[in-house]
Amino acid sequence: MKLEYQKEELQKLGRTKITLPEELSPKLAYLVGVLRDGSISQSSTKEGIKEYVAWCSKSKEYLETVISPPIVQIFGVKPRIVHDRSKFQIRTSIHSIVQFFKRIFEHPGGKQTSWKTPQVILQAGREIKSAYIRGFFDAEGSVLKLMEHYPWQSMYPIRIWSSWISPDICVPLEEMKCMLEEFGIKSEVKSVKASSERTKLPIFCLKISQPKDKLKFVEEIGSLHPSKIERLTFLKHMISN
Repeated sequence: MKLEYQKEELQKLGRTKITLPEELSPKLAYLVGVLRDGSISQSSTKEGIKEYVAWCSKSKEYLETVISPPIVQIFGVKPRIVHDRSKFQIRTSIHSIVQFFKRIFEHPGGKQTSWKTPQVILQAGREIKSAYIRGFFDAEGSVLKLMEHYPWQSMYPIRIWSSWISPDICVPLEEMKCMLEEFGIKSEVKSVKASSERTKLPIFCLKISQPKDKLKFVEEIGSLHPSKIERLTFLKHMISN
């Protein structure tokens, strides 16, 4: 899918020469989804205030083997990995890359509680939507961890979490619910907590509960996160048997 934007204008921002993509590829869509466990933020430096894009994970290996390679391939730069409290981050402060994600994918920066699904994702085909959902799941999704101890695991839902500015509806998860329906996957979105300690805003959960829908999720969406691949594969095996 061709991206319509002023590529030359963005490439001139900042002093670092980089490559900006002309196409919305599945790899780029995945990075946009994974940014749900990340941020577009500001930090104070000796040179002044700088913005940066960061992808976060507790697994340094996941960032090194899954997230870093497409960033290098798409933008032609190797971002640094830093340790931030309980997580690792892949971070870049190259101004043109920061502005690319802010403008093309409608991420204003700051807290994610008002980030909707980017219009370019909603208007894209199945392959792009699948990659975006896969990234969102790898960032904010869950499958029961103690697989070998709970033989009834096939009863547990696949979950994807998000907070939102309204207590009544979670726009990004409702949009994901609609996208999943395009793959024949039924889900439901419910408020699960009054607020989170970090954002002080409601927490919502998208749940995929029916065995046939969970199987479709594994086959049509899947994961690139090593631990989640293992859990989804185990879940598929339990449902199929």
